[in-house]
Amino acid sequence: MSNKDVNEQPLDGELQDPQEVIVEDVSVEEIEEPVIVDSMEQRIVELEAALGESEAKVSAQRDGVLRGKAEVENMRRRVTMDVEKAHKFALNKFANELLPVVDNLDRALAAIDQTDEQFKSIVEGIEMTVSSLNRALEKSGVEQINPVGETFNPELHQAMTMIEVPGAEPNSVIDVMQKGYQLNGRLLRPAMVVVAKAAPVPSPNRKSNLTKGSKPKSDPVPAKSLIGSLILEYPRLLKYLFHNFFKYLIITVYRLRVHRKRKILLLLLY
Repeated sequence: MSNKDVNEQPLDGELQDPQEVIVEDVSVEEIEEPVIVDSMEQRIVELEAALGESEAKVSAQRDGVLRGKAEVENMRRRVTMDVEKAHKFALNKFANELLPVVDNLDRALAAIDQTDEQFKSIVEGIEMTVSSLNRALEKSGVEQINPVGETFNPELHQAMTMIEVPGAEPNSVIDVMQKGYQLNGRLLRPAMVVVAKAAPVPSPNRKSNLTKGSKPKSDPVPAKSLIGSLILEYPRLLKYLFHNFFKYLIITVYRLRVHRKRKILLLLLY
């Protein structure tokens, strides 16, 4: 081996050429850099997923809070409405029990001969009582329905019968059999009314068939409809008769003008 070869071989522990070291370091960085980038991207993906889950939880909690607020608001409104209804319609049952008293007093006024001087004081007393009751009912929110001359309203009126009345408008109320009442806009009972109907228009054929001096025959009422009406109205009429039997009996006895029976009647009335 020559001296040249010996000098070219690196000794043990001797540093290599710096350029070769730099080249080796660059190659190591090129190998490790993709691994670092991949780990960072994976971390970013994990953080984004965690952020999405957190946002979803926050959104769900926000929706829950909003729904809870809406439910509380609806509950508050329902409670407020229930309290208002309780105040408005607390007298519903009492008013229904008081209305028959007013009806009986009205019927007593209608049955008494008001032209007779003997009944003058009784009539005045009953009228004052009826007026006081009506004022008390009005203060409590009870309104009277007395639709004479008004157009028939099925929501407030109950038609008991329909008759032909000359000069009356069709579908108008011509008489009130029983007054109706409503409490703060809520119907307690409808007014029982008699409704006017239009007169039938005679057909030309029927008019030509009438001979001179003959009278037109009225159309017969169908038996089925008449029986059905009686069946429907029978319970109400029966209740009405029993309800007013003793009242009319007392008024009839009073009209006999017997001194003893007159005292009994006055005791019953007062």
